[in-house]
Amino acid sequence: MTAILEAVTTANSHAGTCAEPLARTSEVSAEGFIKIHHDLISAGVSGNAMALFVALRNQPGCDQWTRHSYLRLAQWCGWDGLSEAAGCKRVQRAAAELASGGWLESRVGHDRRTAKTLVWHRLTSPDTDRWEQLPRIVWARICQIAGETSGEWVRHWLVWRMLAGRTGVAQAPMSIVARFLGCSSRQVSHIRGALVDAGLL
Repeated sequence: MTAILEAVTTANSHAGTCAEPLARTSEVSAEGFIKIHHDLISAGVSGNAMALFVALRNQPGCDQWTRHSYLRLAQWCGWDGLSEAAGCKRVQRAAAELASGGWLESRVGHDRRTAKTLVWHRLTSPDTDRWEQLPRIVWARICQIAGETSGEWVRHWLVWRMLAGRTGVAQAPMSIVARFLGCSSRQVSHIRGALVDAGLL
């Protein structure tokens, strides 16, 4: 899939004058951007996993061991509309998906004083500079308009920005983008249209 993306971006580089891409650097302002690793976007993770990654990355000390309840993580992901049990299960599935891909480390402890199970998380950071930047204002806007599907919309937004990185204009058949994202062309078209209507593309 990465080869597909690189082939499209290479082709796009001949479509016009190359522009400085929004994101190709690891030096990111803590105020304005959330770093998303290029390989995570290319790995075909689910929207839920992407939302959890962004939520954790958006917190201080994301690359250190931190403890958050599943309920709090569900709120950070914008899954407030779900029941408490459903939100916690969604977080657990998303965490397991990220952990299986090597993007998240988790450990479970037990607090004898409170007799509660404690879950610790730490995002892993690859030693490369292949980072894409997700502006925090974009994440906030997508959360407003997409709700519980925000993570999936972020995946689409990031892929279109990656495609447009060299020319500022994304020129790719829906079928190629759909294959890259692992979804239908109809879904790609729908989400892209909504992102355009929202002024995000």
